[in-house]
Amino acid sequence: MTDSMCINSYTLVVKGLTSRLLANKGVYSLAAGYTAFIWLLYPICWGLSEGSNAITVTSEMIFYGILDLFAGPLFLFGFLFAIQGLEYDNLGFQSGKASDYMDVPARPTEKAAEAGAATS
Repeated sequence: MTDSMCINSYTLVVKGLTSRLLANKGVYSLAAGYTAFIWLLYPICWGLSEGSNAITVTSEMIFYGILDLFAGPLFLFGFLFAIQGLEYDNLGFQSGKASDYMDVPARPTEKAAEAGAATS
């Protein structure tokens, strides 16, 4: 493993957890550990294929393909599932709906307007 990969993994796993801005440290630590583990497997795959020729080209392609699936789409869906319950306020975001953060009176719906006209 190269020095930069060790530094990146340390920053991701250890330094990232000390951030006071994290909304859910459990999810972050799981995602950071998962990412660091997947990153660890890439040099192992390279060592088995290019470094020592211990596995065939087909096995190398399958190994890299599985790693790419676990590092990309599977991680993304798992992470999105894990953070779906977070509130915007925890992250410092707003929803984008004006009624959520401004004192704007709600517009009456057609049925409410008809009911108001019927009672008048």
